[in-house]
Amino acid sequence: MMKRLVSSLSKCPVSILSLRCWAVSCARLLRGKRGRWPEVIMAICTVFIAVYANAQTRIAAEQARIADRQIALLRSDQRAWVGTELQATYGQGLPLDGRVILTNFGRTPARNVRQSGKVQYERGKSRFEFAPSDSMLSAASAVGEIGAGANIHAPFRTPQLLTEQDIKDIESRIVVVYIFGKVTYKDAFDDGHYKRFAYRLYPATHEWEFLNTYNDGD
Repeated sequence: MMKRLVSSLSKCPVSILSLRCWAVSCARLLRGKRGRWPEVIMAICTVFIAVYANAQTRIAAEQARIADRQIALLRSDQRAWVGTELQATYGQGLPLDGRVILTNFGRTPARNVRQSGKVQYERGKSRFEFAPSDSMLSAASAVGEIGAGANIHAPFRTPQLLTEQDIKDIESRIVVVYIFGKVTYKDAFDDGHYKRFAYRLYPATHEWEFLNTYNDGD
């Protein structure tokens, strides 16, 4: 009898359906026998099928997670990555005049690039006290597309001219000049991304320094 049961199982590929079929075959072969052997065999097979199905489910889930990680790594390697650099000058009787250089360090174009920015004069606030935010920005303007390894210059100019007193306040750090903004774009996979930037003027060297906050992206 046992040989016939094993033979019936060996003829089918291992799957949940074949295990069910084998369990039914066992029950049929044992039907009419004394005792509760058919019920016992069915119970054992049911437990085995449940364990097998759970193992297959976990294997499939792990394979799906591995596939998702591989896709994420591929996208991260091939997507656009936009960075910023600030160049700006100022002087007595002149506006604060400059440009934000947007560079795509990725391997595919950055599409639908939009940028917003703001020049902020803060009196009596250090770089640790000033906290730029998205709500302080003006409406974003379209920049276009930035190819892989390429850059675009986004110029800006303040409407007011700096007076002699303005320059003295800036040089003595009574007034601190901040420039900050946000860039949004889409990559080749149509996923949206952003890059925020924030600088402050260091008057001793006339250079623009990164702030510790608001300089982030994804």
